[in-house]
Formats: sequence, C-alpha cells, structure tokens
Amino acid sequence: MEAKDTAAAYEAQLAKARQELGAAQASSAQLEKRVGSLNRDYAAVEEELEETKKTVVELMGRREQTRDQTRELERERKEKEALRAELEKVKKGRVGAWGGGEA
Repeated sequence: MEAKDTAAAYEAQLAKARQELGAAQASSAQLEKRVGSLNRDYAAVEEELEETKKTVVELMGRREQTRDQTRELERERKEKEALRAELEKVKKGRVGAWGGGEA
C-alpha cells in the first residue's frame, strides 16, 4: 500500500509541476509578447527622436539666419538714419546759403 501511496503522491506532484509549467509557459509567452511590443514602441520613439533632432537642427539654422537678417536690417536702418541726417544738413546748408545771399 505504501508504494501506491508514494506513486499517488508522485503523480500528484507531477500533475502540480505540469500545471505550474503550463502557467509558467503561458506567462513566458505573455512576457515575450510584451517585450516585442516594447521593442516596437522603442523603435518608434527612436525614429521620432531622430526626426525631432533633425527639426531642432533645422530650426537652429533658421534662428541663426534670422539673427543675421535682424543684424543686417538694423545696420541698414542705422545707415538710412545717417543718410537722412546728412540730407537734412545739406538741405539746411542750401537754405542757409540762399537765405544769406538775400540779406
């Protein structure tokens, strides 16, 4: 009877081990699916990051271009102011010369 009890106990342990193995395999399959999903998500994020880097580089270039254009516009504005001031001096000089001849 003892051999039958021992065999029954082994059968019960074997059944439990098979059940645990099945659960572990199912869990492993789920984890593999999750890892696959995470790998795809990671690849998508990397791709988006590369696109973002390109955009940042492009925007930085545009920003530098804008700064250059702003400096050029400021230089031109100052040049126009200087020319206007010079023109005013010339006008006043001519008016003064004409006015002085009449006196």
